[in-house]
Amino acid sequence: MNKIVIQKLSLWFSIALLTVSCSGTVQTNEQDKEKLKQDEIDTRVAQIIEKRDFLTDFKSFTEQTQLKVEKNNQSITELRQVIIEERKSSNGEFATKIRQLDFRNKALQKKIAAFDQSHLSEWRNFKSEVNRDFDELESAINNLFTISKSYQ
Repeated sequence: MNKIVIQKLSLWFSIALLTVSCSGTVQTNEQDKEKLKQDEIDTRVAQIIEKRDFLTDFKSFTEQTQLKVEKNNQSITELRQVIIEERKSSNGEFATKIRQLDFRNKALQKKIAAFDQSHLSEWRNFKSEVNRDFDELESAINNLFTISKSYQ
């Protein structure tokens, strides 16, 4: 009789132990699923924030570059006026340089307008390249002003 009681108790403890361990596994799986869901949400939120920051930066960049384009247009117009006033129209090289500057300015404006905002990974390189191109263009315009003054 003791053997039967011991066997029944043993069986009962085994069943209890299995029940507890199985419920722990189910609980762990649920926790893992919740953690995965939270990780997915965190990743998506980070992507949304990155996109928002990009759009803000892009808007600011386009506004700044538009001001640069307008300033360059004004400078190019002034250079053309110098040609007219100083009768340098006979200087074809000077007029050609002005046309080239105007072309570069318009090309930069088109390049900015054509940038595909879905290429977020290319943004930093694009921005650096355009800023460098604007710096070079502004330097060329200033050099041409210096040259025009030397003709006076």
